[in-house]
Amino acid sequence: MATISFPPHNVRYTSLDPPGTKRVIPAILQRTYWNAQELSPFFDLPAYDKLPRWFIPSRKLSYRPPLMHYGWNADFPMLVKLAEDRGLTQWNENIDYSDTDPDDLDAPGVMVRKVNNVETISLLLETVAKELVPDPPKTVQLVLTMNAPDAFVVSVYTNYDLAKPPSDSFVEMLRVALNGGELRWFLDEELLVCSSRDL
Repeated sequence: MATISFPPHNVRYTSLDPPGTKRVIPAILQRTYWNAQELSPFFDLPAYDKLPRWFIPSRKLSYRPPLMHYGWNADFPMLVKLAEDRGLTQWNENIDYSDTDPDDLDAPGVMVRKVNNVETISLLLETVAKELVPDPPKTVQLVLTMNAPDAFVVSVYTNYDLAKPPSDSFVEMLRVALNGGELRWFLDEELLVCSSRDL
């Protein structure tokens, strides 16, 4: 987030609360620090159907709000199957020595191939997006979040993309093409509290 294009203060999108809407924001999100011993409350935070305006970045703020992803819970088995049907499966190859004598340093291992789910789904997202529009948004990605049911989310854009987010029509086409669930705003797995204005 080194370079940010800020949206106008009265920006309006269907994924956002209308201007003037007031919401109570959990205090834990308004902090500028977190540690591993305090993660439980983040897991319990609800995903927002519309983004509270507190999360919209602004030049007027002395802080950067947490990173929020707009998308849907990633159903790995379903998405991997969609990728497989398109011939997009990505593999990891590793040598397995589990059945060899640990004292025999020259013992040959067995080559094991396993599906790389993250790379497979990421390639699927890129491929489907290109099929839908000639120049697809570069904001579509598979991300890890704090409060999605299965942790991973198909993110179509973030609160830091609000100066020029993908169109509602593209988002809906992508969601339908990937059998996506309900659109929600999810909290990023790393940038989950406020940060310095200089970041």
